[in-house]
Amino acid sequence: MKVSFYRPDPALTGLVEAYVLVDDRDGGLPFSPVTTAPMPYGVLSVNFCDRSVDSDGNRHPEIAFLGLQTAIRHWVAGNATLFAMVLLSPVGMAGMMPGLGQHTGNALRNLTDLLGPGQAAGLRAAAARLMAFGKTDLLDRWCLSALSAQTLRASMGEALIQSIGRHRTLYAAASSMDISVRGFQRRFHREFGTSPTELSNLVRLQNSMKTARRPGTGLLDERYADQSHQIRHWRRYLGTTPGRYRRFEVSAAARALECADPDGAAFYM
Repeated sequence: MKVSFYRPDPALTGLVEAYVLVDDRDGGLPFSPVTTAPMPYGVLSVNFCDRSVDSDGNRHPEIAFLGLQTAIRHWVAGNATLFAMVLLSPVGMAGMMPGLGQHTGNALRNLTDLLGPGQAAGLRAAAARLMAFGKTDLLDRWCLSALSAQTLRASMGEALIQSIGRHRTLYAAASSMDISVRGFQRRFHREFGTSPTELSNLVRLQNSMKTARRPGTGLLDERYADQSHQIRHWRRYLGTTPGRYRRFEVSAAARALECADPDGAAFYM
């Protein structure tokens, strides 16, 4: 299994985290169960070979979007796997698909249903260029175009995230936008499909997973108050602990991601 990370154009900083190509045409994971972790990213994906199926046996769409994932997902790899992904930050996701977070959280949706057949076909062509030549120019162009068409609503998603970052409480964040706490939470859920607290938890967990899959580093992530706090989060979201995960549970897929980019997203368990 080979995983390749590609960096987007600097103009997409803060909106697109990375482009990822996963190639398992040699059959390292045929019909194998795969587990993905909760993630603070929206994921656009384009499948070029045998598509995977979910835990209920439903085949994944060829061109799909997965919103913010707050729980573990289980699926089964196809006979020959080859797909490209675009990892969107929460702001990028809300900018590209404003108001759809409430319909895409923890859900894998057909991109045609969300953005239309023209946009889906454009993404497939851009991903095909990445697959064939390792070139990201068409993906950069596609993302910039999809985001620029939604500039006004993109600013709403960004304003919500920035407000949370600047203020210590939801009340202060809501007051800074001149809306009630309940109104702030409703807007946040509409754009991101989750709550401010949940998104903060996902960011912390993602960084903690990156640390845990690196042998020789300390397991305690500084974003947690203490080790007990970190372990509670791990058990809640992942059903395990950082120490157990490092010793026994890092999958071959997760190791491939680590080799491709030690600082890259930790989305395979």
